[in-house]
Order: sequence, then C-alpha cells, then structure tokens
Amino acid sequence: MSSLIIIFIFISILFGGTVFIVTTNLYFALGVLILSLIYFFLLAFPKIKKSLIKTSRFHECYNFINTFIISLSIKKSIKSAYDDTLITMSKDFQKIDEELIDLNYDEKLNYLSTIYPFHIYSLFLNIISLWSEEGGDIIKMSTELINETRNVEDYLLACERMSKRKYIEFSVLWIITIAIMIFLKFALKDFYTQLQSQIFFPISISAVFIFILISIHILLNVTTSIELKGWTENEKKS
Repeated sequence: MSSLIIIFIFISILFGGTVFIVTTNLYFALGVLILSLIYFFLLAFPKIKKSLIKTSRFHECYNFINTFIISLSIKKSIKSAYDDTLITMSKDFQKIDEELIDLNYDEKLNYLSTIYPFHIYSLFLNIISLWSEEGGDIIKMSTELINETRNVEDYLLACERMSKRKYIEFSVLWIITIAIMIFLKFALKDFYTQLQSQIFFPISISAVFIFILISIHILLNVTTSIELKGWTENEKKS
C-alpha cells in the first residue's frame, strides 16, 4: 500500500506541476494539486484497497481449499490436512491462526468463513462436514467444487490482466497528452505568453486535469467492480 501512496503523491505533484509550467499560475496549480490529493486519498485509495483485499482473499481462499482437499485425500485427517495447509499459507494467515489456539480444527474452519465470506468456501465447509460424518473419497466429493473454484480463479486472473492492460493504455495516453502540453508551452512560447493573460486559459488547462481525474474514477469503477459470489453479498449486508 505504501507504493500506492507514493504513486498518488507523484501523480498529484505531476498534475499540479504541469498546470504551473503551462500556465505559470500558482493558484490554479495548487488547486489542481490539492484536488488531486483529495480525490486519490479519499476516494481512489479506499476503493483500490478494498478491491485488493477482495482479490487477494479469494486467491488465498482458492489455495487453501485446493491444498486442504489434496492433503485430506492423503492424510485422511482434518487436523493433518489443516496443519499441512497452514505451512503453505501467508504469514498474515498464520498470525490469524495463532489467535485461534483455543479452537478445535472444525471451529477453526468455521471461523475462516469470516475471513473468506465466499460462496465456494461455504460449499467447502459443507463438503468437509459431510466427509466427517459419512467418509468417502474427498476428491470425488469435491470435484464440482474444485472445478468451480478453478473457473472463478481463472476469471479473476483474466480480469486482473485486463485491468493492468487498461491502466497501461490509460497512463500512456495521458502521459503523451501531458508531454505535448509541456512541449507546446516551450515550442510556442510567444503564443502561450499571450494566452496566459486570459483567465480562460488556466481554467481550461485545469479543466483538462479535472477531466483526467474523472476518467481515472470511471476506470477504477470498471476495474474494481469484480463480483465474487458471497463477498459481494457480504459487502451489501455491511
């Protein structure tokens, strides 16, 4: 998240600095700088943070379910399967597990539904409960679940790749636009000097960056609106 903060500060300074270079109007430049900082930290940052948590939780849930089922098929023990899976999980997950020391393994699995409020995890708990009561081949019992989790994981990875491509295309487009604005400022110096005396000029340049912020907001709405069954319903309830 710290890298995201640095990026937002850099972009805000870039926007404000460009306005100042092009218009030499400090007030409009500061206005764009402050507006950018307000947008990025009050609107964009929470939206991106929530999206990153959602996607990282699903990837972790996907790994947990698959590793647990494979281990359970070999060890035939929920305790052994959980311990084997725990080794493969992130340090954050292991810290959460340390806080669950007073719970038995079934209670731990049930508690994790608060960490992974996904539909597939609910199905996973149902299958584990059925296996505990009746036994059987856990791989065969979990075939549909494994297929569904793989499909959702593939879908999520495809969405992330598409989002990265859109971010790159968007960034390149506006970087070129800003570079052209700065280039024309020095290439047509006399013309720009005349424009600077007109009030509409700094307003127009500032409006360009406001439009960029609006475009960023629309892009973020598109790239962070991935719906994951269970998590989406949980968000609506909260």
